[in-house]
Amino acid sequence: MEMTKIFFVAMCFVTPSVVTGITNSSLARSSISHTEILVRLLIVPRVKNVTVQMKTLYPFITSSDYFYEPLITLGLDLNKDCINQQTRADKLGTLLSQMAVFMAPLNFAFLYEHAQGAASHNRLASVLELTSFFLNDTVSYIRRQLRDKGFSVPDYPIIPEAKLNELTRVYLNTLVQKNLVTLTITNDVMKRYRNYVIIYMLRDVVKEIDPCF
Repeated sequence: MEMTKIFFVAMCFVTPSVVTGITNSSLARSSISHTEILVRLLIVPRVKNVTVQMKTLYPFITSSDYFYEPLITLGLDLNKDCINQQTRADKLGTLLSQMAVFMAPLNFAFLYEHAQGAASHNRLASVLELTSFFLNDTVSYIRRQLRDKGFSVPDYPIIPEAKLNELTRVYLNTLVQKNLVTLTITNDVMKRYRNYVIIYMLRDVVKEIDPCF
């Protein structure tokens, strides 16, 4: 119930002046869809906020380009785009699958930070929780759009937490073994970096879904 209230308040702040500003910039078009509002005005700013907080809270992330710009995707980038897709069904399907694959990973990230207890972690957990909420709402809205129009809802991979952890640990171990970085890999370090990669990949995917709207 509380999350519903937060969503209502957030939507109320999407005023005509804000929409006009967006329309006059990179989002120029006759109208802005509900999905665009969710992604651009509610998800993107929080992804940026989380990224800043993580880099501050976990300084090792900025100690090397191998951390800061990860060479792994954790299977979260489905390599789908809408550039050559002509039908609305295909565009919506691609948008749904590209966003939906992040639902469980974002929840893993939130649960980890929430369990830490310290104030700095709680601030990060709070933004992660809202990011997850808006992402889930976006996916639900797109799914309804597909069903209401009689389109099929595409499948998307659900990546278990254990798999995300394994991929992250292998990557970090490889960097250390090749003397590319200096890092003591604990379970906490692995999960913190896993969470950073999740957010990093979400940021990249959001940038690539423009043609899907």
